[in-house]
Amino acid sequence: MGLDESVVRRLFKGRALKAAKLPEVLQTYQDVSGAMIMSHELVDQVETFARENAEIEIDCDAFLSMLRSLHENDSDRSREDLDSMLDNSFHGGSITPDTTFEMDIHSSPKTKGIPRSAFSERDIASIRAHDDRHDERRSVLIRKLAQVNDALERLQAEHDALIVLKDEQEKTQLSLQKQDKQLRRELHDASTREQSQTAEIHLLRTQLTESEAKSQLSKRQAALSKTELEAKQEVILALENRAEEQEEEVVQWRKRCQHQINETNDLIETCTTQRSAINKLEQTIETIEQTHAATERLRSQYTAFHAMCSALNCETDKRLEAMRPTRPQSSTRDSLRYRPRSNSDSCLHISRKPERSTEAYQPRLVAWTKPSSASPSNEIPANVTNKIGTPISMQNEHSFDLVSASSHAHDASAWYWLLPIGLVLLGIWAGIWAHWLALQFSTASPLHWIQANTPNDPVLLAEIY
Repeated sequence: MGLDESVVRRLFKGRALKAAKLPEVLQTYQDVSGAMIMSHELVDQVETFARENAEIEIDCDAFLSMLRSLHENDSDRSREDLDSMLDNSFHGGSITPDTTFEMDIHSSPKTKGIPRSAFSERDIASIRAHDDRHDERRSVLIRKLAQVNDALERLQAEHDALIVLKDEQEKTQLSLQKQDKQLRRELHDASTREQSQTAEIHLLRTQLTESEAKSQLSKRQAALSKTELEAKQEVILALENRAEEQEEEVVQWRKRCQHQINETNDLIETCTTQRSAINKLEQTIETIEQTHAATERLRSQYTAFHAMCSALNCETDKRLEAMRPTRPQSSTRDSLRYRPRSNSDSCLHISRKPERSTEAYQPRLVAWTKPSSASPSNEIPANVTNKIGTPISMQNEHSFDLVSASSHAHDASAWYWLLPIGLVLLGIWAGIWAHWLALQFSTASPLHWIQANTPNDPVLLAEIY
């Protein structure tokens, strides 16, 4: 049966283990590997030893060496040998087995030349140092050690004889192997030489045939190369003549290109001038647009002012209508006129005008004046004023002048703003026409024809731009 040392080391956890746990280790090994670590008789002996020596520590390496020796010599082991091996595996106070070559005090004179076993005098001294309660067990162990030493002496003698026999056999085998290798090497060298000579003969024959074929082929190639050389000489003469003609054409093309470059430079200058003119026109258009925007702002301000004046006129008409029944007829007349003032002045400017005839407004005045027989208590004094500070006796008299003055001011202001607006629109129209003409001139430039017909000539394009 095979021994799996890794499983045993894993069960021992890489350290020493007490003898009381050996049966548990054997059973666990059988469960894990499916085979027994030793025969049933040896298992019983191990269990007995574990019961008798429960406190002894068994080293993992010593236990594995014991198992190897058991597997090698399973039939020759007795109970005493197993007990001695188990005793040899314990640790007394963490003392490792001594493997030095020392002589036992109990060994006979005929065995003094044989090396000592792993169990040394220090182990015996450690056993003797145990408690007095273990004297009997120490005596048993000492007897077992003596038996183990005798068995080891016999095994050592057999081992030495076997080693001598093995050395002689190895020497004989080595000499035979050397002779065999030498003969094989000579045979291989002879066969190799024969093969190489055969290959050389075949190669020489092949080279001879190839050299004859190459000589015939070289003769044919020499004749062909002579014919080709004559043809190439004729082609070279024709190419030289053609190269001279092409040089003349190149000179003519260079002159044409130089002329086109000069024309292109003139066109570039023209385009630069046109671009500057276009930039000036664009600036003019921007100025016109700014003027147009300012005009629109003034128009909106004028519209707001006109709406305010209309609202004031409506309020004045309403108050005049409300005061018509109580207004006395007056011989003097005042006229009201208004004009727009600064932002700090938001009221109408009222000024008195010279007296004028009221015949044109007499029918309307008669329509809302009361008869002379009216009670004096209904008359309104001339010094009474309304909320805006104008005498009430003057309001109805000059209402018609206010209406005519407002319409006249409206017509004058309209004509005043129409003239600059018309000039601005005329300037915008002229700028648009100038811009359109500039675009037409720039589109008709011959530079576009040059770009379309020489798109892949970087030298010419670099000279143009």
